[in-house]
Amino acid sequence: MTAPLRPGLLLLLLGLLLGLLPGVALAALRSEVLDNFRDTAAWPARPSDQVRANLPPDGDGSQCQDYDIAGVSGYAVLRRTEAL
Repeated sequence: MTAPLRPGLLLLLLGLLLGLLPGVALAALRSEVLDNFRDTAAWPARPSDQVRANLPPDGDGSQCQDYDIAGVSGYAVLRRTEAL
């Protein structure tokens, strides 16, 4: 017949198990670059009504959205479709 676990030992084992779970989960994740943001054609500007927006080319390869809200409430976003 085995002796029952003491409550303190059970809490210690539970704490160790819970402490190791995040590390195991992070090890299962992998790092992958989905987009390096160098192709501006893949990111069309999508403004709301009465808002103008575009993505002009920049000399150093970076992206900068140019927009004009024109005194109205609205938004301007860049959107890309990506297969996940």
